[in-house]
Amino acid sequence: WPTAAHAWVHANDGKVLVYPKYTITAGGSSISAFTLTNSTTGKSFTYAGTVLAGQALVVDTAVPTPEGLCKNNGTADLANLSGDFLVYLNPGNNSLSFSGANATLLVEYYPRFWSP
Repeated sequence: WPTAAHAWVHANDGKVLVYPKYTITAGGSSISAFTLTNSTTGKSFTYAGTVLAGQALVVDTAVPTPEGLCKNNGTADLANLSGDFLVYLNPGNNSLSFSGANATLLVEYYPRFWSP
């Protein structure tokens, strides 16, 4: 959804933690220097680069390799990402916040279930 320094509760309906793919798309103007925080887990990452208008930054925590973790408009950009790269979601409610403006944030994952 469109966001500007926004906080919300995101529900992971699965039974175990998940590692989402976060896609931050710049709106009508470029965005830079933003932070995504999961207050429930205490994990956050900060991006210090610039995402040009209409382009997207993808932080895929399910693919924690330098080539797959952080891509700005399809180009690896791990050098501009700092903090806890693997900002996961616990089962149940997670308190998330995004410090950027003029962006749309998409959180994608498959709920996971565990059984003995």
